[in-house]
Amino acid sequence: DHNLYRCEKCNQRVDANTVLSITTLPEVMWITIKRFSYHHYGSKVGRHVIFPLKDLDMKPYLHESLQGSSLETKYDLFGVVRHSGGLSGGHYVAYARSHVTGHWYSFDDRHATQVTSEHVQNQQAYILMYVRKPNVERRKEATGGVMGDDSP
Repeated sequence: DHNLYRCEKCNQRVDANTVLSITTLPEVMWITIKRFSYHHYGSKVGRHVIFPLKDLDMKPYLHESLQGSSLETKYDLFGVVRHSGGLSGGHYVAYARSHVTGHWYSFDDRHATQVTSEHVQNQQAYILMYVRKPNVERRKEATGGVMGDDSP
């Protein structure tokens, strides 16, 4: 009975579902993955998270008032942060995709090296950085209907 929600209208305890919906989509979106757990003691969560490199679609999470809009809802990954180590210390490595070449790079202290997209997807991601794809209609308006292939 202690897990039930108290209804503000009838003052009764009832089953309820929590729903989170988005009303505004940012141009750049950072997703932080819960990698640390604090129950009786702290520990690191090592579960592998599968994340898309392209076309992460946020449409299913939009508020119902935005469901029929022409808003661009897809995002492409441009950065990842990985944490290795534990709660008391560790090391961060950043991965970033060049918007010019599309190649991925690893930034580890003073070393920058090119890596594959598969390498990036195999990391225990702590932070995912996405950029919203350009809205095709908005781009047509801005270019007078002329569309080039200059997308990142």
